[in-house]
Amino acid sequence: MGVAVGGLSLIVFLPTVGAVVMLLIPRAMSPALFKTALAFTLMTFLWSLRLLWGFDPGSGEMQFV
Repeated sequence: MGVAVGGLSLIVFLPTVGAVVMLLIPRAMSPALFKTALAFTLMTFLWSLRLLWGFDPGSGEMQFV
């Protein structure tokens, strides 16, 4: 369980943090906007894979809380 402490919160709030960061980037810098969106999307996806690999389907206990 130590792998994913706060994992669900990170999956929920990381895209929100990315959106706030993108709001701070001027619209004229569209390449930076695309790179920022891609970076936050990939971070969220990779973290979700980490949670998937840490999931124990045989456990009846709550996981990742």
